[in-house]
Amino acid sequence: MTTINTLNKDTIYEIQKYLQTKELILLSITCRDLRNMFKNNLNRLSLDLRLFRYKITDKCLEHLKGVHTIYLNRCHLITYKGKDILRKANPNVKIYR
Repeated sequence: MTTINTLNKDTIYEIQKYLQTKELILLSITCRDLRNMFKNNLNRLSLDLRLFRYKITDKCLEHLKGVHTIYLNRCHLITYKGKDILRKANPNVKIYR
């Protein structure tokens, strides 16, 4: 029987890259294994957090350390401190604001 843990990491990434950010977040809270797979692929994913613009805070960005590309347009609760958190974890992160 095939389980999520037996899938190749590249296969998981190929699936994840077609999901929208909201779907990725919902998937990651489903179970620990899916959350770990999400975290393991952060350095390859692009996240669009504009839908969460009134909910996302600097503290939330702590969980997204290492993300490759992140869209924070109109995210009113994000400060320079939050962007610094992302840049310290990944100096090459692309932040669109």
